[in-house]
Amino acid sequence: MIYTFGLLGTTVVGRLSEKQEPQKLLMSSLILMTVGIVLLFSGRLLLVIIGLIMLTFAFFAAHTMASRMVVVHAKTGKSSATSLYWLFYYLGSAMLGSGTGYLLHFSSWNIFVWILIGFILMAFLLSYKKDKKLI
Repeated sequence: MIYTFGLLGTTVVGRLSEKQEPQKLLMSSLILMTVGIVLLFSGRLLLVIIGLIMLTFAFFAAHTMASRMVVVHAKTGKSSATSLYWLFYYLGSAMLGSGTGYLLHFSSWNIFVWILIGFILMAFLLSYKKDKKLI
């Protein structure tokens, strides 16, 4: 059921992208993902569910914006750039999906959540540049 909030995130950010700067939406999505993940530290079920909803919403919003930014910023070879984005998106999803599952199995929930925060921080740093252009 929470997955449907991801579809909502895609729709909302798609509409906002007509009025807002794409990098600003990407950064906002990454920040919202972090807030959602921090809520996963809570021992209260309701806050964990709200955190998962925020995380899912923001993840799909960030993915939509990143995908769009690749197409917009590619000067030549737009189809190659898009293909490479999708390749690394699915490769990362597969590796993180499997790897974090093993991590959660062999460690604690808190370590698992901190690792996710680290990955989001890395995405934030990779997508941020002072002159507002994609790296």
